[in-house]
Amino acid sequence: MDSVPAVHEAELEQRLEALESARSWSPRVVSRLESRVRSGDDLSLFRINPKAYASETSMSAPEAVDLFLHAAHVGLFRMEWNLVCASCGNTAQSFRGLAKVDPHFVCELCQMVNDPSLDEYIQVNFTIAPAVRAISYHAPEDLSAEDRFYNFHMSRDVRPDSGTENSLRALRASTHHLAYLPAGETATIDFDFTGAAVAIRDSFHAASVIYFEDPEKPEPVGEPTAVRLAMRDGQLSDRDRTLEPFEFMLTERAVMRLLFPGVSAIPSGPVSIAVENAMDERALIWVVERLEIPTVFDPIEFEPILCAKEALSTQTFRTLFRSETVAASESLAIRDLTFLFTDLRDSTAMYERIGDASAYNLVRLHFDALEVVIREHGGAIVKTIGDAIMATFVEPAAGVRAAMQMSDRLREFNRSSSADLSLKMGLHRGHAIAVTSNESVDYFGQTVNIAARIQAMAGASELCLSEDIYRGAGVAGLFDGASIEPEAGIMKGVTDEIALYRVALD
Repeated sequence: MDSVPAVHEAELEQRLEALESARSWSPRVVSRLESRVRSGDDLSLFRINPKAYASETSMSAPEAVDLFLHAAHVGLFRMEWNLVCASCGNTAQSFRGLAKVDPHFVCELCQMVNDPSLDEYIQVNFTIAPAVRAISYHAPEDLSAEDRFYNFHMSRDVRPDSGTENSLRALRASTHHLAYLPAGETATIDFDFTGAAVAIRDSFHAASVIYFEDPEKPEPVGEPTAVRLAMRDGQLSDRDRTLEPFEFMLTERAVMRLLFPGVSAIPSGPVSIAVENAMDERALIWVVERLEIPTVFDPIEFEPILCAKEALSTQTFRTLFRSETVAASESLAIRDLTFLFTDLRDSTAMYERIGDASAYNLVRLHFDALEVVIREHGGAIVKTIGDAIMATFVEPAAGVRAAMQMSDRLREFNRSSSADLSLKMGLHRGHAIAVTSNESVDYFGQTVNIAARIQAMAGASELCLSEDIYRGAGVAGLFDGASIEPEAGIMKGVTDEIALYRVALD
């Protein structure tokens, strides 16, 4: 009979009450989450993907993201930043805070050198807080070898049809051995080696060796080929062969660089691999056979996930987790992000006309009104600069919709205002880096500079778009007959001419 989960009632009730009052939720949203916390199995409360949870519970993905961000803020769940290998889906590193993320790593399972961006391979998940309910995944050292490897390490959000030899399904099928090896003991693994290579790894110590098929040596006659390995000081060594480091690169949609610390060759046919653990702590030994050596690299793909880029472009995250910053010595790359800049027309004259206090109050109220629109369209305000706003969106169409609604909202605002405010807005998209500036996450790079300059070129009640925005998915049908004027945008310090589109919003 299954044991009843050990839920800490007082802690759960306190956090649920805080979650319920955090914002207005759709019916049964909090009660469904409470049911998961009380009766779900351990795995269902470990590294939850909010978008997968939304699909399972028939709620909208934005509300599910909001739910788990608030749940983490009140201490019901822990938010984790996970670095996932682009080749095999291994969760190579997991951090409780963004500031601790070091995006440069070599995957201990497939040996790929990863430099992940915030767009896809740095993911945000949520695990139940130990103070609310203890689950086995809080103590990975006590998990079975299979649970530790397949559930704790491997991402559950990799698409099953990703089509890579390193997919979870392929790894299971080609694994010959996966078990803990106690200190001082030896494991022997016998099998027929028929593939292109076999890898032996200790997943606890990121130690690995790989043996490629030696086409110049015939199959052994009589006794199987013996491979005698020893695990010492966190490293694997071969008693009979010299292991040499090996590196190779593949390119297709992206560059794949593999670094193998120790490589040799053995003939195909029967093999007997003996691994001695000469350390005073246990190892987790994994023996997997590669059926072929890849010739091109096609990165794995995921089901819908909450990537770090999207979390940082969610207003709820920006509001609740202002202290989350990038390490001072690091910058995190972003391949594609939409930037919106807004500014008030003739704000200096307004200050002179109605006075500093009244003008400041109007500016603050206009910020509040625009923030509501940005939040509604899935964006986030990065910062305000005087009377201007810098905001980000994951998709260009969301940025365009927000800009057009901001113009409508400001017209409504003006009906009860002591001054007639109008916006000048600019949108551009592209790559950037995320850094810490003024104790919050900010963005820098040429894309950001160009977005700001595009906004400066806009007239009153006008939205200026770069061609990258105008040609973005779903953008063309958003203007409903609005006046659009294309023109060449020549910007000082920018080598290439940037085509602009002026959209009149009055």
